Amino acid sequence: MQHSLISRFRITIVFSVRRQVDFFPSLYAQLSNRMRAPSSQDFATKMLAHLESGDQYGEFDRYVAGLSQAIGSERLLVLLLEDGVETMIAALQRILPGGSPRELGQVLAANTRRKDGAS
Repeated sequence: MQHSLISRFRITIVFSVRRQVDFFPSLYAQLSNRMRAPSSQDFATKMLAHLESGDQYGEFDRYVAGLSQAIGSERLLVLLLEDGVETMIAALQRILPGGSPRELGQVLAANTRRKDGAS
């Protein structure tokens, strides 16, 4: 059922990821206002516990492999945040029928949270 339904539509899943070395500190910083005593030592302790737990959160290659197996790699577009906005726009333009490059760029630019590039 799943594959027959997918084959009837032109569906592409866009999966955007960020390098873990940048993602986890950013996530910690975003959640730090909910923590009792956030610190670099606390971050290191939590990261070590996460790595030792076997939890697969943040192992983006596993998500990509699972999605590729479920829907086919030709229906999966993986975007890397570090490649930059222009590269992501170009990749999205290749899969969007008739999408205006200017409009797409405006949407992504408007979605920038901070101008200084920090997360």
